[in-house]
Amino acid sequence: MANHKISIKNESISLFLKNSKQNQQKISDLESFYSLISGSEMVGNNSNCDQLVFKDEMWLIPEFTSGSDELMRLFEQLNKESNKAFTATLDNLPYSWRTTLFILPSIEPNLQVLPRSEFDKIKGKLMAVEYK
Repeated sequence: MANHKISIKNESISLFLKNSKQNQQKISDLESFYSLISGSEMVGNNSNCDQLVFKDEMWLIPEFTSGSDELMRLFEQLNKESNKAFTATLDNLPYSWRTTLFILPSIEPNLQVLPRSEFDKIKGKLMAVEYK
């Protein structure tokens, strides 16, 4: 098994972190799913990740996490069937959400489980992207 992995089975989403910790949630408990684009393509400092928001926690999942193809299929399904899936932009990820490069935060998101309150801090800054 890879160090980081996301898996969807039996109506549940499991997140495996490199410290052997596993988080699991029911898909029905998912409050919102954001395909998030942060930074600026014009400056070349953009990154993509997924945010899964549950009642008490938020999962931050970088774009190339193992199993992210399953996650994309879930996003597409939720986008068609419910009002839970969104594509949004954010000017900058909070520093505590980013990976570190030596001692400096990079622009890339760090795979992690955060308290729901972390999502509430940026919710008003998200800009929905509408495709036509």
